[in-house]
Amino acid sequence: MENKLKKYARLDFFKKWVIGVVVVMLMALLADQYTESSVFIYCFSFIVIATLIIVFRIVQLILKRLEERSDNYNQIESLFSIYHYLKPQGVFPKMRNHAGAPDFLKLILTLLQERQPKVIVEASSGISSMVVSEWLLQHSPKSQHYALEHEEKYALLTRSNIQNPNSHILHAPITNYEIDGNNWQWYAMDEKIKALSSVDLLIVDGPPVHLQKNARFPALPLLVDKMNTNSIILLDDGNRLAEKNIVELWCKQYGFSKEYIPLEKGAYILRKK
Repeated sequence: MENKLKKYARLDFFKKWVIGVVVVMLMALLADQYTESSVFIYCFSFIVIATLIIVFRIVQLILKRLEERSDNYNQIESLFSIYHYLKPQGVFPKMRNHAGAPDFLKLILTLLQERQPKVIVEASSGISSMVVSEWLLQHSPKSQHYALEHEEKYALLTRSNIQNPNSHILHAPITNYEIDGNNWQWYAMDEKIKALSSVDLLIVDGPPVHLQKNARFPALPLLVDKMNTNSIILLDDGNRLAEKNIVELWCKQYGFSKEYIPLEKGAYILRKK
């Protein structure tokens, strides 16, 4: 942890700062005595201001570390819940960062338990696909699960970690769509997705945000005709401005209600009004 601290928060910086302050103040005193100037006052004012700035930054750092500590505890607690609930045969791959966070995966399990969906579609694949697949295998083996992945190597990797024959990890390259006269990019939908008459749970965690402005927006317009009165949408990364904008557009244009879930990265649950 020490090597990750900011320079101004380290003990060696503090020692050098104190020594530097003492040396500068002594030199300023000597300058005032021999030149009858006001160097000491200017130096003292500068040091006070600089010290206040450093103290402020250190307090910010302490508060950030406390917040991270709380987040880490919540993630560990969620991780234990996932393993306790699923009792998987193997070990799940690394979570968090670019992969799904444990608190988000725990939320998925909660929704699966509460809603008992028969058809689940994921925009993106990965650890969340493995969690969904494992839950379905244990609790609802006849339910159908589809995950869209634009990079073939990741689709193959996720597919190799799944044992449920009703979980389909589909290689879906990014393609162009026209929605309300505007050009959008989203996953290519093969015949399996097009043939679905209904989607009970739509999990949106892709495509990548850098693809376009409001990159995940096309998910609902392209699948809205498959959403029934009990369908729900789960959107990850709810703390990001793009996702907030997407939720507002979905609610305004398609008549969905929203519920914000205060996870580490934030999430939204949307339902038909």
